[in-house]
Amino acid sequence: MPGLPFDGALPGSSSPGLVMCRTLASSSSSGETPTFTTPTPAPVQAQVELDEAELPPAGESTAASARDDVVTPQPQGYTDVYMSPVRLSRFSHLAFAVVDTPTTAPAQVVRDALVGQEGKPYVTLAPCTFGAMLVMFQSNNGCESAVERQPFLGREHIVTLVHHDDDTVNRHYFEHKAFITVALKDYPLEHWNRERIIFSADPYANRHFTDPVCIQGVDVSAVILTVKAEGVTDIPFEEYFKNHCGVGALARLEIVNVELLGDSG
Repeated sequence: MPGLPFDGALPGSSSPGLVMCRTLASSSSSGETPTFTTPTPAPVQAQVELDEAELPPAGESTAASARDDVVTPQPQGYTDVYMSPVRLSRFSHLAFAVVDTPTTAPAQVVRDALVGQEGKPYVTLAPCTFGAMLVMFQSNNGCESAVERQPFLGREHIVTLVHHDDDTVNRHYFEHKAFITVALKDYPLEHWNRERIIFSADPYANRHFTDPVCIQGVDVSAVILTVKAEGVTDIPFEEYFKNHCGVGALARLEIVNVELLGDSG
């Protein structure tokens, strides 16, 4: 008795082995020579050969896993910006108006509160991120007088003024430790002028003084700058200048002199 076939089932049959057994039994009982029915093999799926251009890249799976491990670069949380000298007293006429309870029309509320007080100061209002409005008085005395008379009580709102020189939420304080004179060697010649030399110290210190010999055009060996810094360690060894066109230059910094602020009295 032949064994059960493992090449696949016949069409329309769920059990090929049992079907073959019944066929043999019926043929033997009729006295005829039994004929064996060869089962039709199931079609074998031909292996399709891909052209060389269709083959997947050899390192595709490795590259995909490598991309999964790549960390997206994150921007810096903050950066220092050292500005030119400025007289903060010139901005003592500014104050921030805070309105309680908040309103969708703060300008009218602030103006009504200030006009209703004695003196009726003339002010200019402008939107700002701190408080409800920025109040610009005509003089420093007018601003100080209004700050002393606050708060201003209205029918539905209370207006208070925060002086621009006071401790607003974005104010912070730091300490300068020394005047440091540095020599910038290999300074880019395309920026060798009074207007641009002074900006070269902005990334690390507040600029204080530029040697006038550097801007006369008779000596281009080095730029001599005196900066007001928080410490000697803030002075870098090199400075990379990057032009708008994509061409840059490298300058070397050497410390020439250090004068501690405590020593100058």
